[in-house]
Amino acid sequence: MKRAIVATSLLVLMLGTGAASSQVEPVDDPGGFWSILPPGQEGHIGLLEAADFFGQGNIPPTYVDQRPMYDRLAREWPSLTAETISDYFKPEAFGLAPGDIVSTEEPKPGVTIARDLYGVPHIFGATDRDAVWGAGYVTADDRMFFTDVLRHVGRARLAEFLGASEGNINEDLAVARVAGYSEEELQLQLDQLPLKYGALGELTIQALHAYTEGINAWIAQARLDPTLMPAEYPALQVPLLDWKPTDSVAVAVLVQATFAASGGGEVRNAQLLQAIQEKFPGDPAKAERLFHDLLVREDPEARVSTEASFPYQPTPAVVDPEAVAIPDAGSVTLADPIVTLREALAEAGITIPERMSNWLAVDAEHAEGGIPIGVMGPQTGYFAPEILMEMALHGPTINSRGAAFPGISLSVLLGRGIDFAWSATSSDADNVDVRIERLCEPDGSDPTEASQHYMLYGQCTPMYTRTDRYVAKPTAGSLERDGLPAEPTVVTLPIERTTHGPVFGRATVDGEPVALSLQRSTFFGEFDSAAAFLLLNTNRVHDPESFFEAMNYVTGSFNWLYVDHTNVAYYQSCLCPQRAPGVDPEFPTWGTGEWEWEGFLPLDEHVHVTLGPGTGTGDGYITSWNNKAARAWTASDSNYSYGSVYRSQSLDEGIEERLAIDGSLSVVEMIQVMADAATMDLRARQLLPEIFELLADEGSVADEVGLLEAWLADGANRVDVDQDGTYEHDAAITLFDAWWNRMLDAVLDEIIDLPVPLGRDDGNRLGNVGSAFQGGWYGWMDKALRQALGQAPASPLDEIDCGDGTAAGCASVLASSLQAAVESLGGDPSTWHTDKASEQIEFRAVGVVAVDPIDWQNRPTFQQVVQVQRERLS
Repeated sequence: MKRAIVATSLLVLMLGTGAASSQVEPVDDPGGFWSILPPGQEGHIGLLEAADFFGQGNIPPTYVDQRPMYDRLAREWPSLTAETISDYFKPEAFGLAPGDIVSTEEPKPGVTIARDLYGVPHIFGATDRDAVWGAGYVTADDRMFFTDVLRHVGRARLAEFLGASEGNINEDLAVARVAGYSEEELQLQLDQLPLKYGALGELTIQALHAYTEGINAWIAQARLDPTLMPAEYPALQVPLLDWKPTDSVAVAVLVQATFAASGGGEVRNAQLLQAIQEKFPGDPAKAERLFHDLLVREDPEARVSTEASFPYQPTPAVVDPEAVAIPDAGSVTLADPIVTLREALAEAGITIPERMSNWLAVDAEHAEGGIPIGVMGPQTGYFAPEILMEMALHGPTINSRGAAFPGISLSVLLGRGIDFAWSATSSDADNVDVRIERLCEPDGSDPTEASQHYMLYGQCTPMYTRTDRYVAKPTAGSLERDGLPAEPTVVTLPIERTTHGPVFGRATVDGEPVALSLQRSTFFGEFDSAAAFLLLNTNRVHDPESFFEAMNYVTGSFNWLYVDHTNVAYYQSCLCPQRAPGVDPEFPTWGTGEWEWEGFLPLDEHVHVTLGPGTGTGDGYITSWNNKAARAWTASDSNYSYGSVYRSQSLDEGIEERLAIDGSLSVVEMIQVMADAATMDLRARQLLPEIFELLADEGSVADEVGLLEAWLADGANRVDVDQDGTYEHDAAITLFDAWWNRMLDAVLDEIIDLPVPLGRDDGNRLGNVGSAFQGGWYGWMDKALRQALGQAPASPLDEIDCGDGTAAGCASVLASSLQAAVESLGGDPSTWHTDKASEQIEFRAVGVVAVDPIDWQNRPTFQQVVQVQRERLS
């Protein structure tokens, strides 16, 4: 059960009473907060502005003003000082001095909205309800079109709104497959909140209604004044409809499915094992060993955020074979629905890097000044305008500032309270399972692959079925064909569900037809997490313990960092299932009723620590870059990357190097650690030392090794410091990139032809979406190289060797693959060149304004720097 921590003072939001003024007044602010959100806060281009933009090329200043600040830090961080932090981050202050106010408006009595120099709205409400109303109003003002896109995406209606493109239709099909809620079901999520959370649930509903009223107040103004109407609506000839509370639920569905779901890879695991068994048909033991070389759920060398142990879902000592259901090879009709959803979103133009957020913090004992320091933020992709928006909220009990997703921005989701700050990275807590449903027919006849009944507790049970249809908006090319009006595009969305969740595919098991359903713990509860953020925004959180209680309301899989004047704390949120005994978490489980979930993990068994001896990543510090949470917290069934090399090492090593000098870090040094890691090539940094040792006697590649050694000695960064259009150490980078896949082919030849559900290298960098090195074959390469050197990894590879497994054999395949890379480039290193533009970050336009790209860096989108200078006054 969740514990409600609602105080009487919170009820002012429901009652609409309070003593605070809506005027811009000073707010208790201890100081020590900064933030950045590229390209900028502005997201609204009206008709007059659009005409000016297209006529003169003028972009509103606050649309792009944070872009150069963000961009420059990647190459200028070595010269950063305490005095120049504000060149790269803006103050994340409460309240506004008169000189910082650019504009004010009072859209209704009791609400004042002041804009600062960066266009960030500071909302002052006479009541908390007024403040939340103002949050809705500024959401519409700053992100109305983007918000409209998100509500259509979450409803599986993007093609209805933006047109019948293949990408839009595929996106709608993918969302319907993962969620597929009707309007009544979206409303049901709201209706059940008071039943789940009592007064806090009712408070959440009241806040949502106030937020909805604020959005609709702005929409009403825009309808009366065409110059306020976002330019996208007349340009695309789409109507601006009123906002409904269920629209916010639809946005929450998208956020939960995209950022907060982990697991569900059991079918892909089965397919990989089958491919290995087919490759080694006469040696099942070898096939099993190779499979577990690849899927390591508890690697003792994995990078963790806390060394403390939090046991969760280990593979049982005895697996019940009756629980496991492996689809017949080649019989599965559809791919992993969550992976498909992310791919479909990218195809529709909403490209979001998967799990690319990071945070790092040091405790008071190891921080300069004796006050903890945090550098933290989520990676939510790069858009114009940005998918996140900033705001500050002030009312009788509300005091917060930070970022939120438009459409669910009734509270700040990532940011600060009066004297604390919080942020998140996506986690790997396994909250999704695939169930194999044994099909049946009520009359006892043999089921077919199209059957819509399944066996549950011995009864032939009907699936929930529904078929949604809508007419897609015609695209420019589909309005007329052969001189005649084209037939409208009718999109059909079939919805099938079992008691476990959406049916996403069909298959056979031992020749018998089955259905595949997705059991996600957040299903039918995507909006529940809103309760946590009301507690944060009303400053009911004041220490690690109250932070843990608040974040226990968050049902999605996230790593949460908390920093105040005294403490650093970490909590991993998740509505984490407790699985039945005998279930193998690596493979699909029968959905016939014998192996159902047995409740959810209680708060005290979640990963949660207050930073102190033995509780962090290392002595005095803690990091997260979507890495493994804790010792004994096993990786989800879909994770193949928690091995001996992980990108969080770049943060850990940077902190440890500086701690070794004088035992503490400053705010400047913490920013530098993050910024250095942001352009570091993880492959080169972690693997080249071992490669150099193996190639020490290979004279035929000595010159090439020398190029790479110089790059590594300089940090192995991919950065253009002097902005001449080429990376520093351009030849070495070009050589390493040409070598990488050839190296994998040579060293990891046992697995190159297998359907490993993990890319050889992270594709985000080459996809122009920022970030990289989330997952690749780095850990397997590291262990193969170390084993060839005669070392003994804590969890060795049983069936993967470099060459013949000896140092000489490994050196031979490394040298030959390096020579092949050299030959592919031509003989003169002065001509080797990497096209830096192929990796640059492009801001995906969601509207009429395009923004210039920036150089690649591996960094959060919205980022805070925090060293709280004192505790709150009251």
